[in-house]
Amino acid sequence: MIDLAGKNIISIDIGTFNTKMTVGKYHKGCIYIDKALILETPQGSLVDGNLVLEEAKAEGFRQSLAQALSKNKIKYKDAIFTIQSTSIIRRELDVPNVKPSEMKSMIGYEIEQYLPIDLNEYIIEYKVQEEKADQKSRMLIAAMPKTIADDYIALIKAIKLEPKALDINSNAISKLFSRKQQINDIPVNLDHTIALIDLGCSNSNILILSKGMFQFSRLVSWGGKEITEAIADTFGISFQEAESKKISEVDLRILGTSSESTAINQVARNIISRWTEDILRIFQYYKTRNANNDINEIYLYGGTSSLCGITDFIETATSMPTKQVETLSSVILDKQITDIELKYYLNSIGAIIRK
Repeated sequence: MIDLAGKNIISIDIGTFNTKMTVGKYHKGCIYIDKALILETPQGSLVDGNLVLEEAKAEGFRQSLAQALSKNKIKYKDAIFTIQSTSIIRRELDVPNVKPSEMKSMIGYEIEQYLPIDLNEYIIEYKVQEEKADQKSRMLIAAMPKTIADDYIALIKAIKLEPKALDINSNAISKLFSRKQQINDIPVNLDHTIALIDLGCSNSNILILSKGMFQFSRLVSWGGKEITEAIADTFGISFQEAESKKISEVDLRILGTSSESTAINQVARNIISRWTEDILRIFQYYKTRNANNDINEIYLYGGTSSLCGITDFIETATSMPTKQVETLSSVILDKQITDIELKYYLNSIGAIIRK
């Protein structure tokens, strides 16, 4: 593993609509952020975490990234991408304890027993979750297709940066929230089990941490884009007009269908009600894995978490305390950064943590 602790890193999170970039370093339990910026992602260039840039779009995107680096006077070269895709496999496996030199081959053997994949086509990473009493260790294993990794590495090199690591969003968030800190100025109880929900554009990620340790994650194929498309279809308007209406008019606290605005709210409420049903099913699955499993709190982040009233809506539907992540005491912003909303940048901030 490359040791980047204490070094300034450029961390990039490419989303369906927007690309988030943070520059900072991890030092003594805190993440110090010098720069944070958002750029537009070329339309249609990200599909389930895969870069599908046509050459013309690819060149435009490379120029956009390079110009952002130049405009913001970012001269550091070490770069990381954090990625989210259903083609990335994350599993917990119980693996016999062996010598460190034999662990990689042992994990490869165990993966082949449980997962129908060709190991030669994947990059495999792992870490110990728990050492058990039966001469086995519970390992958290991640397998990323090499084709995905190669495309991101090529993009980093094309903008004259040095690729140092590829992270996974759920891993980045696990690192960020596994520490003793304050969320929204309230101390975190590390004995609690929390659900962190990244409400994205095309996909959303549900992650569960217990006592600061990763327990479970599930990537689901719904997000804010679904609401925008439903508004566009219902009112016969363009996607861009529907997106503007979603941002400016949706307020999930409003009931009734007596006007266009309340009708738009009803469209959003119907969709988010289905989301909460999925969330509850996922929570129930987690609880059935162990009789002691429970969830104490929900935290929302990501672009769609900014919808007016969505925090209260999910809290009511799940009967669980629900909050939007606004501040983290472990994230120290440079005094020149005064106008960012942290919820958009958490994946890229978490990826800066390198141990």
